[in-house]
Amino acid sequence: MSRLKHTMSLEEMVSVISSGTPGTIAVLAGIMADHKKIDPENAMDIFGYLFTMDMFHIYDGNLWNIHSRLCEMEIVKTIAILRGLQLGLISPEEIKHFASSKVLKIDFFILISQIRGILGNFAEGYEM
Repeated sequence: MSRLKHTMSLEEMVSVISSGTPGTIAVLAGIMADHKKIDPENAMDIFGYLFTMDMFHIYDGNLWNIHSRLCEMEIVKTIAILRGLQLGLISPEEIKHFASSKVLKIDFFILISQIRGILGNFAEGYEM
């Protein structure tokens, strides 16, 4: 069941996704700060990422684990995960599996190359 409502303000959405956890708020702030230069073709602005998190139940600690463990604290990789989910390039099960593993890692070079094949300007200027 979705936690976000289209009538909520941005601040309310951030509060719902983060549950007020400082680390998760910092990840969301990083996405808000950098998403336009990383993903200029995102038509829904920050709301596209927030609703993706809601759709795939990526809240609070889940977002922090994805960002810190899987994405090595790099916002471009976190946004790539969200875009990969939106585009069907990666499944929620894969994210859970990789985020909980200390050994397995996603090949971000391949994921970002796949996203660029669909959205040509994605992460332009970022090298993996």
